[in-house]
Amino acid sequence: MEPNVLFFLIIVLILAFVAERVLRNKLNIKKREGEFLYKHTNRIHFWGEGFIVFLSLIILFLIAFILDNVMLQPYYFLACAIVIQVFRSIMEWKYRKESKQYIISIVTSFMFMVMFIGVEVISQM
Repeated sequence: MEPNVLFFLIIVLILAFVAERVLRNKLNIKKREGEFLYKHTNRIHFWGEGFIVFLSLIILFLIAFILDNVMLQPYYFLACAIVIQVFRSIMEWKYRKESKQYIISIVTSFMFMVMFIGVEVISQM
């Protein structure tokens, strides 16, 4: 990975961390206590994310081995993360609106999109 891409990703991750902290404080969004891993809203959410991960792995496999592009680019994985985060945001908004957790998921989706576009732009330079 190029040093410019790595530096960009570190900066965006720091901004995402700061944005999450500020949003949690300003909007009084509580972090779920005692949960190490993410807790899905319901079974539809759980199986939907599982399907997206499975489909993403199949697509990455096809890109790597069928299309002979063994060097998977970082933005392939970011694209998968964006799809998962957007799905997560929709499910939280629909089923857990009162917790406002969907706002954090939307911001995370936005940060992944910034990473996706930034990595693409920097690698084209």
